[in-house]
Amino acid sequence: MLKFKLLSITFLSSLSIASFAAATKVTNTPPSQDIRCTSTVPDYSEKAKLRFIKEWATYVAQNSFNLNHDDLENHLKQLQFCYSSSGWNQFNQALHKSGNLNLINQHRLKANTDVIGPIEVNHHPKYSSWTAMVPMRVVYQNQNQRISQEMNVHLTINQQSDNHLAVIQIVGRPADKKLPSP
Repeated sequence: MLKFKLLSITFLSSLSIASFAAATKVTNTPPSQDIRCTSTVPDYSEKAKLRFIKEWATYVAQNSFNLNHDDLENHLKQLQFCYSSSGWNQFNQALHKSGNLNLINQHRLKANTDVIGPIEVNHHPKYSSWTAMVPMRVVYQNQNQRISQEMNVHLTINQQSDNHLAVIQIVGRPADKKLPSP
């Protein structure tokens, strides 16, 4: 049985993903507009900005855990643009320290994510930042195995001086309750 560790950029603890078989269909909901790591915050109403931040946070959270052994190096190079320099260094160190990259490559795994609940976003205008929580199901699979884990991904996002967004911290933790298998 494969064991994965959740990423905890703050390294408060090394959490193991409790694995269990689940026959789940993974579908990703596309954002309402073209979201990229390098997207800038639109100059809209506060409500529209929050909707954009929610979509951007979802994009980054999913792409931070959508890992495929076939294109891992290129995917991580592109993902780096979603993070601040220190945020990327912490995320990258956590990926390597967890051993998940080795497992993904060794077992030829593909990890897909699905948002499984409401996304929470809080704005902190004094610091030009937002915190977001994205509840996700991560499914790791290859030809022989399928392992699923529900988790809450917490992101701290800053608006940079050039108006683009950057994750300064990302923490994945097991969800408090397991959803029933479909």
